[in-house]
Formats: sequence, C-alpha cells, structure tokens
Amino acid sequence: MESIKLWQIDGEDVTQLQTSDRMESEELLENVLAKNPGLLLGGLTLVGRQTPTEGGPLDLLGVDEDGRLCVFELKRGTLSREAVAQIIDYASYLDGMELGELATHISDRSGGAHGIEEVEDFEEWYGRHGALESLKPLRLFLVGLGVDDRTERMVRFLAENSGMEVSLLTFHGFVYDGKTFLAKQVEVEAAAEPERRSRRRRVSVEERRIQLERRIEESGVSDLFEAAREMFQENWPTSRPRPGAFGLNIPIVGRREAYARIGVKNEGIEIVFFPAAKALCLDEFRKPLKEIPYVLWPEGREPLEDPRTEIIFRVNAEKWTTHEEALAKLVRTIHQAYIENSINDNGASDLARDALKLFRDNWPDSINVLHRLGVDIAARTGPELTPHARIGLWDEGIGIVFYPASANLCRDKFRPMTEKIRHTTWPHNLEPLTDARAEIQFAFSRDEWETHKEALTELLQTVYAARQESRETVGGA
Repeated sequence: MESIKLWQIDGEDVTQLQTSDRMESEELLENVLAKNPGLLLGGLTLVGRQTPTEGGPLDLLGVDEDGRLCVFELKRGTLSREAVAQIIDYASYLDGMELGELATHISDRSGGAHGIEEVEDFEEWYGRHGALESLKPLRLFLVGLGVDDRTERMVRFLAENSGMEVSLLTFHGFVYDGKTFLAKQVEVEAAAEPERRSRRRRVSVEERRIQLERRIEESGVSDLFEAAREMFQENWPTSRPRPGAFGLNIPIVGRREAYARIGVKNEGIEIVFFPAAKALCLDEFRKPLKEIPYVLWPEGREPLEDPRTEIIFRVNAEKWTTHEEALAKLVRTIHQAYIENSINDNGASDLARDALKLFRDNWPDSINVLHRLGVDIAARTGPELTPHARIGLWDEGIGIVFYPASANLCRDKFRPMTEKIRHTTWPHNLEPLTDARAEIQFAFSRDEWETHKEALTELLQTVYAARQESRETVGGA
C-alpha cells in the first residue's frame, strides 16, 4: 500500500506534515470514531460499542441513514487477514438472529460505560427508520491505521464476488503546529444496490400495530389472539406488549429484552419463547414440549440442550382449550424465575427467595413486580397494580416493607412485631403505629429471620384477611 503524505501550503511555501506517533494514533482512533461516527460514514448513528457476540465483542455497531445495520471492526494497527475472519464471524452471528431477537440483543447491550447513547427500546427507536427487515443485509467495515496487501486483496474479492457489502477504510495521523490531523482513505468500497434501497418502505410503530391487527383479523384468529394476550397479562403482569415485525413482543418491565412473542400462523397462533426466557427455568419446558405441538428456530437443534434455540408452540382454537392452563403455568413460572433471578446476591439471596415464597403462600393472589430497591408485592385493583409490600436486601440480611396500602388495613396488629423486630418508618419522623402515611420497615438478619418467620407468617395472614374483608365491603357497597 502506498503511503499517504500531506503538505501545508502557505503562498508558495510548502511544508510537509509529519506522521504522528503510531501509538498515539492507536490510542486516539477508537475514541475519536466513537464520538464522531460521521468520520466513518455519513449519516451513521452508533447503537453499540464492544457489543457481545459468540466470537467476542465487536468494536462498533451502527445504523446508516437507510436503516442498514453496520458492523465495524477496528484495528489500532495494520489490518491483517485475521481481521477479515473476525468481522465475518461477528456479522454471521448477528445475521443468524431472528429480527426481533436481533433488536432486543442490540437494545439490551447499548449504552453503558462505552460512551454510546443508550437505546432503551431498539425496535421502537428503529420505527423512525422503517421496518426491521431493512436492517439486513448487514454492511461490514474494516477500519485500521493501515492494511497489508493480502488483506486488501481478500476484502476486494469479497466485495466484488460474494455479494457481501464489505468496505475497507484506513486512517493516517499527522502532526502540524501542535495539532493532530486524521486523513481517511477508502481502500475498498462496496457498491450499493439502488433498486433494493428504493424499494425499502419506512414503517412506523403505529403502522406495525395496524398491520398486526389486520393480519389477526384476516386470519380469523381475533378471539384466540386476544385470549393469548390476556393469558400473558394475567400471568406475566409486568410485561408491556408491543407490536413487532412478526407479532406482539412480550418483554418484562425493567428489561428491554423480549422474552416471548405472540404471532399469527395459518389459522392459529404461535407463542414463541426466546432463549432468554428458556434459560430462566429450562426444566419447566420439558412437560409442555411433550404435550403441546411445537417447532424450533433454528431448525434441527435440540430444544433444551442448545441455548440459542427458540421454542415455538403452535395452537389453534381447539388446542388452545386443551393447552391454555399448561401455557399459563409456564408463563407464570418464567415470570417468577425472572423475579427471583433478579435479586442481587449479597449473601442473603436465599432469604429473599424464602420471603418471596412466604408471601406467595400467604398472599395467594399477590403479583411480584421489580422495584429499584427489591421486589414489590402487589395486588390488582381493577386494571392497575397496587404495591402492598416490598422485599429487599439490607446489610447481609433482608428488609420487608409494608406500604400504607397494607399497613392501614390493620395497623394495630403490627404492634407485637414492632416490639420484637428491628424496624423503622418512612418518612423517618412518622409514628409507625398511628400515622396513616407511614411505611413500616422490618429488618432481618439470618438468625432473626428464622426466629421471627412464624410471627411474620401470622402477620401476613392477618393483613391478607383484612384486605379480603375490605374488598368484600367495597364490593357489597
């Protein structure tokens, strides 16, 4: 490769710029490109940096002005043929994902400590660009401070013969008058396909919702689809379903990643469980797999042994009647496993899980909802969820908070507990047994938990009974 040289021209005086120290350029390159993506490609928006793949973290991930997903492999030194293998490995991993899975993979790993703005919900954000189908085929970019002849030959061959859109960019650093300059050289540039780009149709999130509703109606599965949606709502209560390219995606509040999807298939529906859901309670899938018709994606893999496999249950109206209860149980189990898995380990995770079970056993209609300080124990009030208590990890033990919604049902019944167990109130200046605004917060070490667990059980049963009585009174009124 020919070296690049630059000159400063001042009238008739010409001064050659000196190349910068290679190590200095190597350290600057990735940070500069991450903060100034236009240096790589006009109209580029970066959505990931050091994004995990099976082959390792890829350097930069972006979306171009046409909505195409762009993969960048950066080398702080000279590009070699190993870099070609790396970028193909990364791109093939992303390209092998179903579009909904790819969208959640990106959004769940964007932002963070890498200086890239976080995309909270990639699919919703991408709706401003178009339908998710426009993400592919991927564009590949190899970027470095130089390139050897063999690598350039390989990339040129791929660009001209493989159908892949792969480009090769090199940057060169120069120093003049105390300032650093970068020069970009496009060694290989993949040709765009104008016909395919002109056919690309932009679709908003609202249009996707309308399209999904039309597919449901045309397939004659409106009642069945609504029954499945309600089943998720009842058993996966913290989800916020959103229309996607292939159906209604089911995430969990507190996470951007989709765990399941309801789709339309022929004269029935399909319920897809993504690997993230499957991993939470793998054994719980064994019985449904024996009883409910299913297919896998990708095909030809083992449903439980292969962590990348999606399990897709397919049912029509008749089979739904038979299998609804089993699917509802599976959904409840996944949601509960997610809640328990989200409890950070500070040496008391087993106590927190024991407390969750205690609430489940004594408040049978309670619903667990993630809270930034632990797990809320909520109850449904009409369409809304009302938190009644919270379980959190405190100082190598656990804390159990009773919100006013539950404490006020029988506040005097809390007196024996406040006389035996460490407690406080929130706000701190309120009287726990008389002030209707006060939260009552109990703290348990491991020994205290075992000592007072029975008394706490009685208190939970008392509060629950008072809550049921209050509901009946309101209902009667």
